[in-house]
Amino acid sequence: METFYLGGLGPKYKKIIIFDVETTGFNPIIDELLEIAMIVLTLDDVGNVIKKEELDELIQLAPGKTIPDEIVQLTKITNDLLIQKGSNPLKVFKQVSSFMVGQEELALLAYNASFDLQFLFAFFKKMKMEHILNLSHIDYYDCLTMYKDRAPYPHKLQDAINFYGLKEEVKNSHRALDDARATLVLFQTMMNQCDDGLNYRNLFGYNPKYPRRHHPIHKIKFRPQAYGASKKIYK
Repeated sequence: METFYLGGLGPKYKKIIIFDVETTGFNPIIDELLEIAMIVLTLDDVGNVIKKEELDELIQLAPGKTIPDEIVQLTKITNDLLIQKGSNPLKVFKQVSSFMVGQEELALLAYNASFDLQFLFAFFKKMKMEHILNLSHIDYYDCLTMYKDRAPYPHKLQDAINFYGLKEEVKNSHRALDDARATLVLFQTMMNQCDDGLNYRNLFGYNPKYPRRHHPIHKIKFRPQAYGASKKIYK
């Protein structure tokens, strides 16, 4: 079993899920999930990881929908690949949601989590099960918000990988599983630097130059997070 350092999140949660999605565009109302990956860590009472599972699924699009050329170029996911290996959306929903039901404390982490969670919510809503993401035992953490408190602009995932010298360890391929793995390594690196992860529980930053939009997951709270701020967003 690999060794993980999850800081204060380890003893708090029974399960921690690091996830990433690829999509056909940027609007969760009209665009669709193309791929989802999850790294599911199950923990004991003192925060040690006792089980690690990985899920990586391509998802069939609605009839008549195709992948835009710019997304094919970015992700290398083609329409032919989706026809060959894409899974039925209901099957994927059942797999993903199975990790979330129950009463044990659960944390979901992603890089730029607000984006990923909006698409995840839209996906669950199509199944008429969006309430799952608002269940009281689930908390959310945004590794982008954490990174912005630690490093100067720019703040893409690749920038964070470069900043911490992780290029030999992970890759930002714009494929969901690679990016989830990179996010997990980045999170551990940040917690080793400063174990303040619990302060970011359900707290997401946004650029104050742009208006903050409503988020469908109600417990997520947003605060303005300007570049080069003198104090961390939770202070």
